[in-house]
Amino acid sequence: MIIDLTAEDFMVAATKGAVRQLVAIKNNRMGHDHGGKSYRKMTQRLADSILGELGEIAVSKFTGLTQMSTLQITKAADIGASIEVRTTEHANGHLVLYDSSNNDYIFVFVTISGLKATLRGWINPEHGKKAEYFVEGDPDCYFVPQSALNPIETLPIK
Repeated sequence: MIIDLTAEDFMVAATKGAVRQLVAIKNNRMGHDHGGKSYRKMTQRLADSILGELGEIAVSKFTGLTQMSTLQITKAADIGASIEVRTTEHANGHLVLYDSSNNDYIFVFVTISGLKATLRGWINPEHGKKAEYFVEGDPDCYFVPQSALNPIETLPIK
């Protein structure tokens, strides 16, 4: 499923991504992500935040559900009551899960190319946290292949 993003969507994503980083700085949360030992520099964190916001905008457009406020750093879902979004620029990329990924949420995988967002599918974390997908790294995670995702058209929306 391809979602067309607009210039306005990109501007909103850039603004929200910047705000997300400002909130992280203010709350002294600029350290290590998901238990990793390495440190992403500010430019990489900002780029990742903007890309993530674009993915969330695409899923919000698809579902008709509201995005979580960027000003709140909570355990709340990205979209609606139970949808988390993972986004990458890599068309052949994998959905990344961590041991800390909330098993009560549904994870949607989005790839972005320009102003086109492709919703690749979704998975419940308990089905994605398999030994065969486990990758030792910084931090350890699960690289869930797109072939293991459920079709986006079957996404349970709530």
